[in-house]
Amino acid sequence: MSSDTVAEHYNSVQQQPIVGRVESRIFHMRNLNNWMKSELINEVLALLREESKSSLLRPRVLDLACGKGGDLRKWKMANIESVVMADVAEVSSTSGKGTVQ
Repeated sequence: MSSDTVAEHYNSVQQQPIVGRVESRIFHMRNLNNWMKSELINEVLALLREESKSSLLRPRVLDLACGKGGDLRKWKMANIESVVMADVAEVSSTSGKGTVQ
Protein backbone atom coordinates (compact mmCIF):
# COMPACT_ATOMS: atom_id res chain seq x y z
CA MET A 1 0.00 0.00 0.00
CA SER A 2 1.47 3.35 -1.01
CA SER A 3 1.63 6.44 1.17
CA ASP A 4 -0.62 8.16 -1.38
CA THR A 5 -3.29 5.50 -0.78
CA VAL A 6 -3.03 5.96 2.98
CA ALA A 7 -3.15 9.76 2.67
CA GLU A 8 -6.16 9.53 0.35
CA HIS A 9 -8.00 7.37 2.90
CA TYR A 10 -7.38 9.73 5.83
CA ASN A 11 -8.13 12.80 3.72
CA SER A 12 -11.52 11.28 2.78
CA VAL A 13 -12.59 10.42 6.35
CA GLN A 14 -15.37 12.75 7.48
CA GLN A 15 -14.15 15.03 10.25
CA GLN A 16 -16.36 15.19 13.31
CA PRO A 17 -16.19 17.50 16.32
CA ILE A 18 -14.83 16.23 19.62
CA VAL A 19 -18.35 16.22 21.07
CA GLY A 20 -19.46 13.72 18.41
CA ARG A 21 -16.61 11.37 19.25
CA VAL A 22 -18.17 10.56 22.63
CA GLU A 23 -20.90 8.72 20.75
CA SER A 24 -18.38 6.60 18.82
CA ARG A 25 -18.47 2.82 19.31
CA ILE A 26 -14.75 2.89 20.04
CA PHE A 27 -14.81 5.83 22.47
CA HIS A 28 -13.72 3.76 25.49
CA MET A 29 -11.05 1.95 23.49
CA ARG A 30 -9.63 5.30 22.36
CA ASN A 31 -9.57 6.51 25.97
CA LEU A 32 -7.66 3.38 26.98
CA ASN A 33 -5.26 3.84 24.07
CA ASN A 34 -4.61 7.47 25.04
CA TRP A 35 -4.02 6.55 28.68
CA MET A 36 -1.57 3.81 27.65
CA LYS A 37 0.26 6.25 25.36
CA SER A 38 0.57 8.76 28.21
CA GLU A 39 1.96 6.09 30.51
CA LEU A 40 4.50 4.99 27.89
CA ILE A 41 5.64 8.56 27.26
CA ASN A 42 6.08 9.19 30.99
CA GLU A 43 7.86 5.88 31.57
CA VAL A 44 10.33 6.38 28.72
CA LEU A 45 11.05 9.96 29.75
CA ALA A 46 11.63 8.84 33.34
CA LEU A 47 14.14 6.25 32.08
CA LEU A 48 15.90 8.84 29.91
CA ARG A 49 16.10 11.30 32.78
CA GLU A 50 17.38 8.62 35.14
CA GLU A 51 20.02 7.52 32.63
CA SER A 52 21.15 11.11 32.02
CA LYS A 53 21.28 11.70 35.79
CA SER A 54 19.26 14.88 35.30
CA SER A 55 15.63 15.37 36.20
CA LEU A 56 15.79 18.52 34.07
CA LEU A 57 16.35 16.66 30.79
CA ARG A 58 13.95 18.03 28.18
CA PRO A 59 14.31 15.97 24.99
CA ARG A 60 13.22 16.97 21.51
CA VAL A 61 10.59 14.68 20.00
CA LEU A 62 9.73 13.65 16.43
CA ASP A 63 6.10 12.49 16.38
CA LEU A 64 5.48 10.56 13.15
CA ALA A 65 1.89 9.82 12.10
CA CYS A 66 0.74 12.49 14.55
CA GLY A 67 -2.75 12.75 13.09
CA LYS A 68 -4.55 15.91 14.17
CA GLY A 69 -2.16 16.62 17.01
CA GLY A 70 -4.14 14.87 19.71
CA ASP A 71 -0.96 14.08 21.63
CA LEU A 72 0.14 17.70 22.02
CA ARG A 73 -1.23 17.85 25.55
CA LYS A 74 0.68 14.66 26.43
CA TRP A 75 3.92 16.19 25.17
CA LYS A 76 3.25 19.44 27.03
CA MET A 77 2.60 17.56 30.27
CA ALA A 78 5.82 15.57 29.71
CA ASN A 79 7.81 18.83 29.78
CA ILE A 80 9.77 18.25 26.58
CA GLU A 81 11.89 20.87 24.82
CA SER A 82 10.04 20.74 21.50
CA VAL A 83 8.09 18.45 19.20
CA VAL A 84 8.07 18.15 15.42
CA MET A 85 4.90 16.52 14.15
CA ALA A 86 4.45 14.93 10.74
CA ASP A 87 1.58 13.11 9.08
CA VAL A 88 1.02 11.84 5.55
CA ALA A 89 -2.58 13.14 5.46
CA GLU A 90 -2.93 16.81 4.59
CA VAL A 91 -6.29 17.01 6.40
CA SER A 92 -4.63 15.86 9.63
CA SER A 93 -1.81 18.39 9.29
CA THR A 94 -4.23 21.24 8.58
CA SER A 95 -6.47 20.24 11.49
CA GLY A 96 -3.43 19.88 13.74
CA LYS A 97 -2.42 23.47 13.07
CA GLY A 98 -5.70 24.52 14.66
CA THR A 99 -4.90 22.35 17.68
CA VAL A 100 -1.60 24.18 18.17
CA GLN A 101 -3.13 27.63 17.84
